[in-house]
Amino acid sequence: MSEPSSDDWYGVQWCSRHWWSRDYTLIAGAKTIASARFRGSRGTAVVAGRSYDLRRFRRRPISFITIRDSANDELVACMRVVPMRGGFPAEFADGERFQWGRVKWWQSQWAWTNEAGETILSSRRSLFPHRYYLHVERAADKKTWPMLALLELAMRELSPPWF
Repeated sequence: MSEPSSDDWYGVQWCSRHWWSRDYTLIAGAKTIASARFRGSRGTAVVAGRSYDLRRFRRRPISFITIRDSANDELVACMRVVPMRGGFPAEFADGERFQWGRVKWWQSQWAWTNEAGETILSSRRSLFPHRYYLHVERAADKKTWPMLALLELAMRELSPPWF
């Protein structure tokens, strides 16, 4: 997979073929990086040839979005639906932690930051429904940023009252 241009908002994007569809493809130029499909409070995704299950579940009083490996049901990542100081916290199975928070309210721009405060991935919504533009930062790891993009899409699709 070639690296997407970090200077181009339109280089990487989640897009859906139809405005009514909840099926998405993450593309970088002409290359497909991932795909995701949502039905109700669940979803499925394929990233780099591996299948994942996406779920929203509630453990009172907090809701979570989880990504689990479809092959062995191991937890890959978990994100709180309720914001904490600095944004919505997410944690990967290897212990890496990230925050997802709004950067510009008037432009609906969001960003993922790591524990050091470095921006990993920025996103913004298109004027067209079901299209999200992503900006991959230099600090982004090749394995991490697609999963962060997937967590963000799952949050938008499985927890729509927040957005």
